[in-house]
Amino acid sequence: MSGRHKVIAIVCASIHDPGTQNTVMSLVDEAGKRGIRTLVISNFTYYNHDYSPAEMNIFKMISSPVIDGLILLPETIKDMGLWERVLAYAKATGLPFVCVDRDVPDCFSVVFDYGNAFEQVARHMVEVHKPARINFIGGIENNSFSDERAAGSSTPSASATVSSGKIPHRKCRTDSTTAVSSPRIV
Repeated sequence: MSGRHKVIAIVCASIHDPGTQNTVMSLVDEAGKRGIRTLVISNFTYYNHDYSPAEMNIFKMISSPVIDGLILLPETIKDMGLWERVLAYAKATGLPFVCVDRDVPDCFSVVFDYGNAFEQVARHMVEVHKPARINFIGGIENNSFSDERAAGSSTPSASATVSSGKIPHRKCRTDSTTAVSSPRIV
């Protein structure tokens, strides 16, 4: 224990990303309400750039003796080799930790049901707004959230009100990501 106050380290990459910032600040605020101090361990590497040794080594700070527990945000760490090292560091500390936003085998994980949520959005759009055409841009290719959203948009219950069943997906390029598009006539 680090003294009078417990300290939880929030471990993520790409702290400059607005989505990551939102998640981190929500965790910091919630911990503060409970009298828990937080330490954020992160870097500023962009998605498609190599991690420098210094940026990779920042994650070794999770073994600091002032830390009582860890919250890992694995979806922010896009380099799988780096993620595996961060997970190994976390396990080696012996500290309690939880992974948020990815189901990590043999770890406590908090995951969100993106498929069901997107299914509800798609159902609402079709049943309430009755559009002539639906275009679906689901996110980055080979991303678990994007895949879940795509699956949610084409489940039998989501497409029950769409005359021809599953929504076909085609890949399209944007300036920085690959998106999934699903044009439909309703």
